[in-house]
Amino acid sequence: MRIKYEILWVEDNDTWYDETRELFEDTLEDAGFILQCTRLKSLDELKELIEKDGLQRFDLLLVDFKLGEDSEKYGDKVIALIRDKDIYTDIIFYSSQLNAVHLKIQENRIEGVYSSGRGQIQYRFEDIFNKTIKKIHAYLHHFIKRKPLIRFTSYTLS
Repeated sequence: MRIKYEILWVEDNDTWYDETRELFEDTLEDAGFILQCTRLKSLDELKELIEKDGLQRFDLLLVDFKLGEDSEKYGDKVIALIRDKDIYTDIIFYSSQLNAVHLKIQENRIEGVYSSGRGQIQYRFEDIFNKTIKKIHAYLHHFIKRKPLIRFTSYTLS
């Protein structure tokens, strides 16, 4: 049985998206997961999706720094919209210009965002995925450990 891992990916470069997605699929497959990826290319598409389902189903959000040639189309606007809607899913904000990403994060006081260069995104993705899996394991371990205690106290108090 494989578990779905859902990513929302805001990226306008088709070739880079396809190549990087394959790397992510391999990483997840090795861990027993299936990648379900929803790709958007613009802020307008994101607005529609937020209105439709609130992005609650996604495990991770990936946002490119520069979305097209227009100087107004930067990923920080995407992230600001997401955070303004009280969506606190992990985000990787990435670019081939990592310093520009750091500057935008600082300028706009964006919180709760990981950053990465394009060349390092696979490693950043793996780190965040592994962190998520550790959280799940810890939660399940805690739940399983408490279940006999809950069953025992429920039985004895009845």
